Amino acid sequence: MIVIQVSDVFVSKTSTHRVVRLDQGGGVSIKMWGSKSSISPGIGSSIEAKCLKVASYKDKKEFHSTQSTTIKEVEEQEKSFAGIITSIDFDSGLANVEVKGIEESILIPPALLQELFPTSVFSTRLPLTGIKVGNKLVRIQRQTTLGSSKAM
Repeated sequence: MIVIQVSDVFVSKTSTHRVVRLDQGGGVSIKMWGSKSSISPGIGSSIEAKCLKVASYKDKKEFHSTQSTTIKEVEEQEKSFAGIITSIDFDSGLANVEVKGIEESILIPPALLQELFPTSVFSTRLPLTGIKVGNKLVRIQRQTTLGSSKAM
C-alpha cells in the first residue's frame, strides 16, 4: 500500500486521531487513534499495516487502528513503466498516470515535475516512461514527438 496523504493530528475533548490515505483500490484510509496517531509514514512510501479493524462510515469502508496495530515502511524495488499523464496536482506533485489502461497515482518530485512541466501548465495526455520506486518517480523520459524520446 502506497501512502498518498497524511493528515495533521486531530485533537478533540475525547479523542486524538490522524488519517493516512493510501493509493489502494480507489483510495483507502486508515484512521490512527490515540497513541497510534503519532505514527506518520512518509508520503510516497510503501507500508505494511497489521492488526487493523474494518469500519463502515457513510457507506464507505475504512480501516481503524487498534492497540495492536503496527505500520512499517517496506523497501520497494525499482520498476520501469510507460503511461500517459491524465491529470496532475502541481501543489502536491501527485499525478494520475494511465498505465496499460489502469489509472494509478505517481508522486513526481519537484525537480522532475519542473523538467516535465517547466511552465507549470498541464499538457493534455503527456506520454511518460520512467523508473519508479513504489509510487515515487525516480527517473523519467518523455516522448517529445511521435516515435522519438528525450531523456531527462
